[in-house]
Amino acid sequence: MQPIALPEDTEKRFLKLEKIIEKNAEAFVQVGWALSVIRDEKLYKNCFRTFDEYCRERWGYARAHAYRLMESAKTVRMIERMSPNGDKIPTSEGQTRPLSSLPEEERPEAWNEAVRRSGAKVTASVVQEVVDERTASDGEEEEFEEALTEPNTTYILEDLKALWARANETDRQAFLTWIGGSHGKNN
Repeated sequence: MQPIALPEDTEKRFLKLEKIIEKNAEAFVQVGWALSVIRDEKLYKNCFRTFDEYCRERWGYARAHAYRLMESAKTVRMIERMSPNGDKIPTSEGQTRPLSSLPEEERPEAWNEAVRRSGAKVTASVVQEVVDERTASDGEEEEFEEALTEPNTTYILEDLKALWARANETDRQAFLTWIGGSHGKNN
């Protein structure tokens, strides 16, 4: 697509607005950290009974939104610490929201995977896709371990059939190769 030439005054306005966005892109992180300090140090107590009341009355934030901002700030700071070379970091609370369902230590790695997949523009949907894959595989491993320890062999076979049906072709081939090797033979 060919760029459209803007009139000079419009282009100046556009550049000015972009500078505002650039300058404030990390504002959600700063807001999240400020809210965390206010909550943790109970600085709201001089005027409000609860932190939730403070957020609602003073800023118009629902409880969930305030806590998402705080969680997002924590996640971004973790990613920054794990990426000291100026790697791409989240630019919106929405990009970090899916990461909050992962254990903290897994968030930077999941973010980096989303960046690798996305290239220039990381979207919340790509981050969610990465998180979904990570959480789905965790659940399947737990189910498989439970199936192996189940005393009733009928249930074991049913669980193995269900796992086999959900396995991708690569995993199936790896399993068949493993079974065909020394692991499947009687020693």
